[in-house]
Amino acid sequence: MNPKLPKSTIPKDEKRFVSPNFITEVIDNDLKVDKFQTIITRFPPEPNGYAHIGHAVASFLNFSLAKDYNGLCRLRMDDTNPEVEKLEYAEALIKDFTWLGWNWVAPDGSNAVSYASNYFDQLYEMALKLIKMGKAYVDSVSDEEMSLLRGTVEEAGKPSPYRERSIEENLHMFEQMRNGDFPDGSHVLRAKIDLANPNMKMRDPLLYRIRRNAHHYRTGNTWNIYPSYDFAQATTDALDGVTHSLCSLEFIDNRAIYDWLMENLWGYPRPYQYEFGRRSLEYTVVSKRKLIQLVTEGHVTGWDDPRMPTLAGLRRRGVRPEAVRTFASKVGITRTNKTVELSVLEQAIRDDLNTIAPRVMAVLDPIKMVITNYPESAIESLEAPYWPNDIPNQGSRQIPFARDIYIEREDFTENPPKGFKRLSPGQEVRLRYAYVIKCNEVIRDGNGLLREIHCTYDPQTLGKNPERKIKGAIHWLAAKTAVPATMNLYDKLFSVSNPDEGEGHFTDYLNSDSLVITQGYTEPSVSQDPKEQRYQFERQGYFVQDPDSSPEHLVFNRIVALKDSFKQEFTRTDLEVLVSQEKTKVATKVGEVRDLSLDFTPEQKAKLELFLNDFKLLRDDALILTGDSKLAIFFENALQSYANPTGIAHWVTNDLRRELKGKAIETLKFLPADLAHMVQLIDKNIINNRIAKDVFIEMFQSGKNPGDIVKEKNLEQVTDLSSLEPVILKLIAENPDKVEAYKNGKVGLLGFFVGQVMRESGGKANPQLLQELVRSKLK
Repeated sequence: MNPKLPKSTIPKDEKRFVSPNFITEVIDNDLKVDKFQTIITRFPPEPNGYAHIGHAVASFLNFSLAKDYNGLCRLRMDDTNPEVEKLEYAEALIKDFTWLGWNWVAPDGSNAVSYASNYFDQLYEMALKLIKMGKAYVDSVSDEEMSLLRGTVEEAGKPSPYRERSIEENLHMFEQMRNGDFPDGSHVLRAKIDLANPNMKMRDPLLYRIRRNAHHYRTGNTWNIYPSYDFAQATTDALDGVTHSLCSLEFIDNRAIYDWLMENLWGYPRPYQYEFGRRSLEYTVVSKRKLIQLVTEGHVTGWDDPRMPTLAGLRRRGVRPEAVRTFASKVGITRTNKTVELSVLEQAIRDDLNTIAPRVMAVLDPIKMVITNYPESAIESLEAPYWPNDIPNQGSRQIPFARDIYIEREDFTENPPKGFKRLSPGQEVRLRYAYVIKCNEVIRDGNGLLREIHCTYDPQTLGKNPERKIKGAIHWLAAKTAVPATMNLYDKLFSVSNPDEGEGHFTDYLNSDSLVITQGYTEPSVSQDPKEQRYQFERQGYFVQDPDSSPEHLVFNRIVALKDSFKQEFTRTDLEVLVSQEKTKVATKVGEVRDLSLDFTPEQKAKLELFLNDFKLLRDDALILTGDSKLAIFFENALQSYANPTGIAHWVTNDLRRELKGKAIETLKFLPADLAHMVQLIDKNIINNRIAKDVFIEMFQSGKNPGDIVKEKNLEQVTDLSSLEPVILKLIAENPDKVEAYKNGKVGLLGFFVGQVMRESGGKANPQLLQELVRSKLK
């Protein structure tokens, strides 16, 4: 017997979790006319994969509406397809929605999860009822013939030769189907509705199919037949006491089946279906089939890979449930589908972390600095606040200061561009919370690589500003006390905003830089903090320890960068072709969006077509080159030396444009042919992308040929990894707990082993080959 249910009331607007929308209008009207006493919603995921960001938005609607109206929400597993469903997935879904903070109530009043499989006996009885009413029949045509008999949009369907089987024959055959007397695919149970209905879904939809050889993760081999989605959704909603069944827009045509089943099988009160627009996210995919493919083909390390749009991935990355709920509330509910900009999610994450993540310093790409006039053996303790002035939190920590320190490599350049406010020869900067220093000398090794920076400090500037103007401040760590840490720098999983709409396969658009592993350092203060503590690494982003991190081997995941990675400094020409989603659309005024490529001249449009159709460039790159004739000329000249249009375009529109920073392209010290040569070195696996970035910077600063740089500095990628096998075996022997955890399913630990070995190779090992080698040794 159902427990006494709370009475739903219309909430005051200021107390709503869900902003008023067309669904809340429906519920408000239903309560005003006493159609329902208690509002009951449900969220019915299928356990055929892990929950993703789309599930978060949909579940937010269902659970928050229930809370708004003092009602109830059911969490129900839609487990009617044993061929793809697993206990692992069901448990993961429950874990994810618990993490999101949702509370659910089963029909018996407990907080148990509901399962469609709990109702298999009742659903079978309902199917028998339809047969006895003459409104369902066993059909024996093939799938192909059934599809043909349904007709087309313009042409009515034709009856199956088995449509007029007697009620007795249908009952007998349906019982045989249940008993496993027929092979899979030989018969199905169909509703008998209307073969001329303009809604194709209503032309005798399928209700049950045979799955004799499938093993259900909860009911085992008890059942040989399983209900269809359409049959199970309506009936289990009714059995769960649901009043408002909310689903995404693609099921709008299925609503007619839903209503037909309720009219023929149920009394009142009964559930009603309402559809809302789906929310997709830029630079990702949420199709379960595609997510499974990413996992099984090894494009990611597992369902909880921090680059995945799954809740498990977001959780491992360090995102808190509060941020996900905020994001879900911001995207809203409408009657249309919508793709949400990734920046909306990222900003929700930043806003959540801003007031709970203390500020500390970390160096991700270290270069050593020696303060030559500081006592060699001295260590000074400096106090630094955890929080900026605009956050009312209290707390500070002690930072050791010494003669040898690490700074960020990108904070120093020998050839500073205009406006550079960090360290360069002869210039002064402040070390954050410490002294003003001045660069006096640069020390290089025998290969010409930068090894050390020698500086002097002004002892009178601790906590004081000198009379002279100091342009900037940089973060740092004392080398003696800095704690080594592996840094996982995560970025977008795909290189285009909508990988589903590209001409190629969606995996063709995977971002090769979606994970960059670096070996850096953190403050010693973090070693004593709880593992789940989030930090803002100053000027770097928000970070948290990976679940597989340990005091002996710290591993930090970047949760989100400090700035919106999509909002960069653009030249005037860039702004003319910039788009809000795919660099093709920009808001001209509130509510208006136009395609700026329409403003191109006929010559530019012809060029754009050439870049897109002949060279097969990504639209982002093609638009940038079309809008900047000098970059386009550079790109086309480079192509004369090496024919890889997409590879060269990527470097021209990203790295070259970024390094120019408004400088005239004529000031470049290297030629288009040099850039083409570097791309060729990448394609031939002589260098990898990580090494290529260092080569590019050297080309930009010195103008040297990339081949000469690689040869002089011994930067060739290591493809014969046999010399690294002892390192891998030693690492495996030293970390038996991690090896065992990896074998038990924590495949994310692969990144730990690869990162350690990559560091041993000086970053020169071929990443793909190394990953395969480490994976084989771990097995």
